Amino acid sequence: MTGYHVYFKNKEVEPYHEIDLLTTLLSCISWKKYYGPIKLFCNQEFLDYIKEYGLDKAYDEINVDVSDTIPYKEYLDKYWSFNKIHVAKLISQIEEKFVILDNDFYVSTYYEFNWDLNFLGYHHEAYNINSPDNVYLDPKVFLNEENCDKLNWGIPPINCAFMYFNSKNLIDTWYNWVLGVIEINKDKPKNDFNSDTIFIEQRLLPTLCDALNLSYETLLPNCYLQYIPFNDDGHEWFPLIDSDLKYRELFNNFRHIWGMKRYYNQEKWRQKISDIQLKDLKLYHNYSEISSNFPQIISKCEEYLK
Repeated sequence: MTGYHVYFKNKEVEPYHEIDLLTTLLSCISWKKYYGPIKLFCNQEFLDYIKEYGLDKAYDEINVDVSDTIPYKEYLDKYWSFNKIHVAKLISQIEEKFVILDNDFYVSTYYEFNWDLNFLGYHHEAYNINSPDNVYLDPKVFLNEENCDKLNWGIPPINCAFMYFNSKNLIDTWYNWVLGVIEINKDKPKNDFNSDTIFIEQRLLPTLCDALNLSYETLLPNCYLQYIPFNDDGHEWFPLIDSDLKYRELFNNFRHIWGMKRYYNQEKWRQKISDIQLKDLKLYHNYSEISSNFPQIISKCEEYLK
C-alpha cells in the first residue's frame, strides 16, 4: 500500500522544528517498513528545506510539479487542506487504493488496517458550537440552504491525519463539493481557528461517506473532545484513553503531534515528545543506522532530552 505525504511550505520554520523533522522521518521509515512505498507531494521551498537535513532521502519519490497547478493557489493560506484534496484527486486517477497521512503522524508498530473499507480516518471529533474555541462552524456559514439540506450534518467530523481511500467516487464527489465551497467563500474574511479548511476536510468528508452509503470507520474508537482544553490527564478524549487497557494498546499504535506543536516552548512537553520519538526509533528501527544517515535531526532531538 503506497503512503503519501502532502506538504506545501508557506512560512518560516519555528524553534524546535527538528522535532517535526523527526516525526516526518519516523512517518517515512515506519510506513516503508510495514506497508510499502512512501511518496511526497510538496513545493520547492519544502524540498529545499528537508534537503538541508537529508530528509529527502527517506522518500521513494518526490513531486514538486503539482504545487504549480493547484487551483485557487492564492487562497491556500485559508484552505491549506485543499492541497491534500487536490493530490488525492490526482492519485485516484492512477491508483485504486492509497493512504495519505500527515507528516506529523506515524504508525509506531505494525497495525493491520481494514483495506476492505471505502474510507478509513483517524478518529471522530466532538465539538460544542457555543465554545469560544470551536473550530466546527455551522455548515450554513459555507453552504447555501439547498446544498446544506442535501447532507446529514449529524455525522461527527473525522480527524484526517490518516486517510485511506478505496473509492474514486468518494474522492470525485468530495473534490467537486470542495471546489464549490471555495468558489463561493474564497473572498470572504478568513474564519478563526482554521475553520474554513477544517470544514472542507474533516467536516465535509464523513458526511459525504454517509450520503454515498460507503463503508467507513476510524482507527480509534475514542472521540476527541475539541472543546476540552489540553491537559496532562487526557480528559480531552472520550472514553479516556487509559480507562481501558485495550484503548491504550490501540492508541499506542499511532503517534500524532498535531496541537502539541503549541507546547514545544515548554521543556516538559518538548522532552516528553522527543523521548517518545527516540524510544520508538530505538525499539522498532535501527537506531545506529538512522542516526548515521540523519545526524542533524537525531542529535538535535537528543539534545532536547538533556
